[in-house]
Amino acid sequence: MISSPKKIFTLTTNPAIDLHIYADSLKIGGVSTARATQRHSGGKGVNLSRALDAMGVASECIVFVGRENAGEYLAGLSGMKGVSERLTDGAVRENINIHTPEGDSVIATAGAPLTDADIRSLEYYLYSQTRVGDILCFCGRVATEENKNALLPLLRELSGRGVRVILDSASLTLSDVEKIKPYAIKPNAEELSALFGRDSVTREEAVLLARELCVRGVGLSLVTLGADGAILASRKEAYYAKAPKIEVSSTTGAGDSALAGLICATLGGVNMSVTLRYSVALGSAASLTNGTLPPDPCEIKRLLPLISAERVW
Repeated sequence: MISSPKKIFTLTTNPAIDLHIYADSLKIGGVSTARATQRHSGGKGVNLSRALDAMGVASECIVFVGRENAGEYLAGLSGMKGVSERLTDGAVRENINIHTPEGDSVIATAGAPLTDADIRSLEYYLYSQTRVGDILCFCGRVATEENKNALLPLLRELSGRGVRVILDSASLTLSDVEKIKPYAIKPNAEELSALFGRDSVTREEAVLLARELCVRGVGLSLVTLGADGAILASRKEAYYAKAPKIEVSSTTGAGDSALAGLICATLGGVNMSVTLRYSVALGSAASLTNGTLPPDPCEIKRLLPLISAERVW
């Protein structure tokens, strides 16, 4: 178990109810038979807090929940520690995750936007509750561009006050990231490509772009590459770790668990090589679980010795 005198906050403004459908195949334009289904209350920050809790690390999970289906969503969080729900207008969106041997597909519905009162209340709370050295993880997409623009000053201000802001949101542009100057960022390959206006990136290009983010004001760049592993970069060095070969059950939440690994390693004060190995171990262990379930600590211990990190810059 890891303990820390600092607080950790995860912030999810646009959570989701995840419907997971497991099928042997997906026939576009035809009928596919589901062999199993599951429903989970999720969202990137929620999944991150679950993974941290599995590692014995406490966090406050701030999540905005639409009143129209708040009962179902909050019931799905029953037993989860540290949940700080905030009710807002509208409904929690739904993600339909289809898992087949060929890969995972997702159909996402739109979420309910935050009101001005929601944002003012959040600002007051975080300004009063956070201290220098605390960690705030801003996770997931926001419902509207207006919501994003309203939240940017809050993230910039907290970062300027010495809060370790970590970004894991596809809603943010490269310009947004440069203004926030976060402690860390965790894009996947697709999100990294989008930040720099590219259709795709090779692993070698991902290393250079991860470092470029750090040159532009990011402290650490953790780039997850799915089955190809991950990259961790700073302005001074960069490492690559290959993912171990496993029988994947679901990749949903694997990136969130990889980010949990970075946070746990940050609290432990280990070097970048160990940090990356730990992140890949948590992400891989999460891929062995169904839906958005957190990684099993026993699986993390089993996988960690199989992962090595090589310096690539």
